Amino acid sequence: MEFRQGEIKHNFYQQGAVQSLGFVDRRGREMTVGVLLPGNYDFGEAQRAEEIFVTSGELIAREMSFISGGRFSLKFKKGEKIEFQCADTVSYICFYD
Repeated sequence: MEFRQGEIKHNFYQQGAVQSLGFVDRRGREMTVGVLLPGNYDFGEAQRAEEIFVTSGELIAREMSFISGGRFSLKFKKGEKIEFQCADTVSYICFYD
């Protein structure tokens, strides 16, 4: 998934339970903002490096909890497996390298 400046891309995953809007910020950095409904998710391997910040709710990954307002982000390297658990609806921002 790659985006162009001035374009918004609406992404659907996991039968619509995960949706995001992808865009390029003014510095040229690709990012998405999105929502995950409660559930367990397996996104396979990261196609490139990703850094995720939880903006609302709680996301469980790698046996750790990432909550909104937390000081830590969740980082995945290219080729690393991406799996999440969400007990409640979660919103997030994801930056791509």
